[in-house]
Amino acid sequence: MKNINITILLLVLFSVYILGCDRNKSPEEILTRSDELRSQINSCAFTYIDVNDNGDAANQIKYKCYAKWNTADEDEFILMLRFESEDGKILTYDGDTYRAINPEKEKVFVVTRRYDPARFVKRFARIVEKVMLPKPDEDNDKASDDKLVVFDGTSRVGGILCDIISKSGPAFDENSSFHMISYIGVEDGITRKQSFTIYANGLKIQYDKTILKDIHTNIELHDSLFTVSIPKDYKLDKYSPPKSSGKGESSELLGIGQTAPDWTLLDGNGDSLSLSDMLGRPVVLDFWGTWCVWCVVAMPKINTVHERYASLGVNIIGISCREPDGAEPVKFMEDRGMKYKVVLNGDSVAKAYNVRGFPTLYVVGSDGKIVFAEAGYRDDIDSVLSAIIEADSAVAGRLDTIVSAGELQ
Repeated sequence: MKNINITILLLVLFSVYILGCDRNKSPEEILTRSDELRSQINSCAFTYIDVNDNGDAANQIKYKCYAKWNTADEDEFILMLRFESEDGKILTYDGDTYRAINPEKEKVFVVTRRYDPARFVKRFARIVEKVMLPKPDEDNDKASDDKLVVFDGTSRVGGILCDIISKSGPAFDENSSFHMISYIGVEDGITRKQSFTIYANGLKIQYDKTILKDIHTNIELHDSLFTVSIPKDYKLDKYSPPKSSGKGESSELLGIGQTAPDWTLLDGNGDSLSLSDMLGRPVVLDFWGTWCVWCVVAMPKINTVHERYASLGVNIIGISCREPDGAEPVKFMEDRGMKYKVVLNGDSVAKAYNVRGFPTLYVVGSDGKIVFAEAGYRDDIDSVLSAIIEADSAVAGRLDTIVSAGELQ
C-alpha cells in the first residue's frame, strides 16, 4: 500500500512538473520551431474556413486549397496554388499566370506575367504560409518594444495538440490596437486556428477567425492542377493597369473642378436623398463598407467634422457599398456613436465616381463642383476636410459670426 502511495505521489509530482514546464514555454522558441517545421513542407492540401464578423455582418468563406513550391530555380521559390470555393469559383496561379474563374458571371479574369500576377495572390499566399514556408522567417513576428507575445498554454484543435500564442500591440496608430491568438500544432508547427481582432478608439472594428482542417502535407500534386481550362463560352477578361496622369492614386478618381454626378439613394428609413437637394453648401461623400477596416478607423474623424460643421449646413454622407448579406450599415454606425447620415446600396454611385478602393472621400463644393477627391485612409483627414470646407465661399462668410457666438468648436 505504501509503495502504491509513493507511486501516486511521484505521478502527481511529475504531472505538476510537466505542466510547469508547459507554462514556461518560450513563445519565441515555439514560433521559431514552427518556421523550421513548415520550411520542410514542399506541398499541401487543406480546407480553409474564414469567418469575418464586423459586428453586424458575418460572412463565412470556405475554400479547398492546394499549393506547392516550384523549386526549378534553386535560388527562388515560386508558389503555385489553387483555391476552390463552395460556390464554384476557382483561382489558380502556376508561377506565371493568375486565373480566376467565376461560373456565375461566366467570366475568367487573367493576369499575365507582364503585369506581376504574384501581387494578385498575396492574400492567398499568406493563408498557405500557415502550413508551409520556403525557408524559416528571419523576421518572425516576435515580441518587441511595442508588441507583446505570450504563451497561453495548450489546447486541442480537431484532436491535434496545439500551443496557444497571443500577440497584441498597436495596429494603425496610438488609438488602435490588435489582439491575435494562434493555435500552432505542437508536432508540425502548422497554425490550425487563428483569431484576429482590431480595436480603434475603444471599439471593436474587425474580428476574423480562420480554421484549417483536413491538412495533408508533402503530397504529390501535378503541375496541371495549378492551371485551368477556360470554357469556350466564358468571357475572357485580361488585366491591364488603369491609365494614370502621374498625379498619384487620386488621378483615377473624378477630376477637381468636374461637376459631381447627381444621385438619389435611400437612407435607413426608406427616405430618398439626392446630391442635388444638398447643394448650396459643401457636401462630403464617404464611400465605405462595414467590412472595410480603414473605413471604420476613419469614422470618428469624419464624425468630428460632421459635429463641427453641421450648424453651417454642411452635409456629410456615408455611402454604404459592397455590403454582404445581413449587413446593417445604419445600426453599425449607430452602435459606434456616429451621427452623420448614411445611404444604402451605393454601388452604382461608387461606379459613377470611379471608386476603386475604400474608403474614398469626395468633397463637392456649394456650386456642385468637385473640390477634393482621395482614396485611402489618412490620419489627418479631419484637418484636411476642415480646411476644404472652410475655404468654400458659402461657409467662409458665416465663420466669423459662428465663431464669435461660440458655436463652432
